[in-house]
Amino acid sequence: EDMVPKGDLVAARAEARQRGEQCDQLREEVDRLRDSATVRESSLAALREEAERLRGRLEESSPTSDLVAARADAKRAEEASHGFELDLKGLRDSVSVREAAHARALAELERLRARLEESSPTADLVAARAESKSQTEKASSLSDELTRLRASSSGRDAQLATARAELERLRARLEESSPT
Repeated sequence: EDMVPKGDLVAARAEARQRGEQCDQLREEVDRLRDSATVRESSLAALREEAERLRGRLEESSPTSDLVAARADAKRAEEASHGFELDLKGLRDSVSVREAAHARALAELERLRARLEESSPTADLVAARAESKSQTEKASSLSDELTRLRASSSGRDAQLATARAELERLRARLEESSPT
């Protein structure tokens, strides 16, 4: 039985440990994205409530051209909030898919580590290295997807800021046009 040089086993173990650390980093990033989605979701809910409140106040006012325009603006703000809500649902679904892929990658990594610990034949080491390479590719794919999610999240932040500014503008218009 051919024995694998100790240096090869040490290198394979170090590579497996590095892949495990990458998986841990991906898990932390998924957690941060989930927290960000939760914060955005509550912000969107508050924006929708504010838009509804503004619509109610507008409907109580007399229908001048400014109030008609403000109603249209409030409706657009509500529609934008609904769009954000759908985007956040998609983001949450994507995070769930990535979490499942991350869990599978971690399980595969643990299986690889166990094989490295108990095997020494050259054929097993070659197979373990191939599996380690596969895990590296999976971790890279997850990292690319998280980068895409971060970019998408950034865009949502900008849209959320725009919606907030629009609601503030509507509030100001409503206060200017409503009788005191």
